[in-house]
Amino acid sequence: MKPVVRSVEDEHGERCVDFLVHADGTCTYRLCRKDPEDYGRWSIVADYSAVVFPSFTAAYSVVRQRFAWLPEQTPCPARPPAPRSSA
Repeated sequence: MKPVVRSVEDEHGERCVDFLVHADGTCTYRLCRKDPEDYGRWSIVADYSAVVFPSFTAAYSVVRQRFAWLPEQTPCPARPPAPRSSA
């Protein structure tokens, strides 16, 4: 599983969009929700990883149109994860 670089919650903390930035700078996302019956754990509702955007900014702009509850202002840009050292 690729690391979530930015997770943006709704104002009630019940839904969020996880943005994943890949090593090549492209970005994908998934929609999650938190239900009381799941003891407050996040569950993936929809995985949109087949939809690849050229950057986090591009992804956020399109996803914001799909989910109007996301804040209008783009959160700080995400960066691809640093490579792990094998030492």
